[in-house]
Parts: sequence; structure tokens; C-alpha cells
Amino acid sequence: RALVKQGVKVIKKRNRLGLAKLSDISGIKSSPASNNLGFTIAPRINACGRISHARLAVDLLLCKDISDATDLVHKVENCNIMRQNIEKKTLEKVYQYAERKKENSRFIWVADEGWHQGIIGIVAGRLKERYNRPAIVISKNNKGIGVASGRSIKAVDLGEKIQTLLQEDLLITGGGHKMAVGFTLEEKKIEQAMYRLNELIEADSISSQKQVEIEVDGLVSTKGASIDFIQALEKTGPFGIGNPQPLIAISKCKIKYCKVVAEKHLRLSIVDSTRIKLDSILFNAFDSNLGNILMNNKDKVFHFVGKLEINDWGGQKRPSLQIIDAARLR
Repeated sequence: RALVKQGVKVIKKRNRLGLAKLSDISGIKSSPASNNLGFTIAPRINACGRISHARLAVDLLLCKDISDATDLVHKVENCNIMRQNIEKKTLEKVYQYAERKKENSRFIWVADEGWHQGIIGIVAGRLKERYNRPAIVISKNNKGIGVASGRSIKAVDLGEKIQTLLQEDLLITGGGHKMAVGFTLEEKKIEQAMYRLNELIEADSISSQKQVEIEVDGLVSTKGASIDFIQALEKTGPFGIGNPQPLIAISKCKIKYCKVVAEKHLRLSIVDSTRIKLDSILFNAFDSNLGNILMNNKDKVFHFVGKLEINDWGGQKRPSLQIIDAARLR
């Protein structure tokens, strides 16, 4: 946390040309927060290694010539756009496969030829979030080898299970930790290995839970979700795995405005009894049923839970709720 906090200060000073260019192309107009690192800057740096070569991002971060930095940042941005497009096309097919498998397994696994190995981890994460089950995505190559990436839920130690498969000679290589793994295996052993993995996961009785439990840190009104309040919350950061961003509930809200943006996100304006509107966003809204539920029930009352952030898009600061989940009042 100390390193992240100091890093945010360095970015704010804009003395590092590469970081300044990354901030600009990411749309960060004012003082950056730790969430800017995780959701805007880091994905662009990460995309270079996934799509092209990590050296591209390194060169940008070390660059001291403004002309070179401008050229490099556009190359980095192109890598990120390519990553997004590849991810979108892969997800469309992956979701079709997953729907056919979801009723017969304690986890979700899909396999096909030619999926880009740089994005299968991201896709596995999206599957895990959609179905609240461990997810494995396997890309088969023309040498009869499957390259796989997996993401898990808290109830299942996926890293331990992969080590068991490795010891049973079902995998060629494998490693990771409780929440994320990577491995390779012979294509002819995919079905056998996934059947065995399902047995191992099934042995953990707690993995059968279907409902996602969300622990809420506090309850505020749309009026109380002010910039001053959010800035006070941010003082408890930087946020990350060991110090998660507080989840805030806002109850008994009506949706006053709702619009699809970038074909996959949902932008909303919600209001409660205080009559103060709060801008809100639901990312990847249609990966689950929540997006359609919110769009088709604008006159209904909902409880919302999410992360409060300051949106400075266009240079104007406004409080915003990044929606994690919502429940309609009956």
C-alpha cells in the first residue's frame, strides 16, 4: 500500500513523460486515485505483453523524448484496443459453450482451437464472475497441446487441485495459487483432466454454493454520497486485495435515466427519497441478467451496492457509483 500511495503521488506530479502520456490517453484529467491504476493505466500496460511484447510498455515508461512518447503511447493504446476486440469475440463463443456445460459441472470449462493465449485468463475471470463458479479456458494449438488459464471463487482452492492433477500425470505443467492458475496438457487428456477436476471440486461441499454473498461496509443516501464523503473514504486507501475498496449500499432508489454505452456498459442516474440524483455505471452489464433487469424496470425501486468514486470525466468532478449488484424490492 505504501508503494502504491507513493506511486500515485509520482503520477500526479507528471514528471514521468510516459506516465503522463498514459494518464492523458486514459482520460485521467485530475488527481489520479488507486482505482485509476487498476482499471485504466494497468490494463493498457498489461495489454502489451498479452498482444505484442512487454518491451513496448517498458520503452514508454522509460521514454524521455516527447515525440517518441507520443508514438509509443498510441502503440500501447492500439494493443489495448486489439485486446478488447479479441476478448469480445472470444467471449461471444465462450458464453455459448458455457451455457451448454453449466448444469453438469461444479465448475465451468471450455476449450477450442486458436483462442489467443494472451486473453484466456481474462475470459476465465469473466466466466467465474458470470456463473460464480471456478472457470477454466483452454486454447488448443496445432501441436496437440492445450494451454489453459483458470480463475476461482473463494470457496475453492484451484491451485491445490491443479497440483493434484499434475501429480496424477494429467497435466504437462501447472501452477498458480488459490484464485488463479495456469497449466498445459495434451489435447487427448482434456476430457479426462476436466472430469477429474470436477471430482476434486465436488469433494469440497462448500463449493456447491450458488448465491454470491456480498458484505456491505456501509449505507448512505444519494445525497450523502458526496465528493467530501468519497474523499474521506479514499484516505483509507490505497485499495487492493489486502485492503478492498469499501462496498456501499444505497437503498430504495428509482432509476431516472438508463443508457447503454460502448455496447456493453450501462450508465444510470438513480435517486432516493432525498431527491438528489447520483450518476452510476454498471460495467459489462449484460454478462449477467442484471443489465436487462435494470433496463426493463426503470419505474421500480431497487437497493444498490457498489463502490463510490469521483468521476472527473471532462474535468468536472462528480460523485459516481460503480454498481456491483442490485436487488429489486418486491
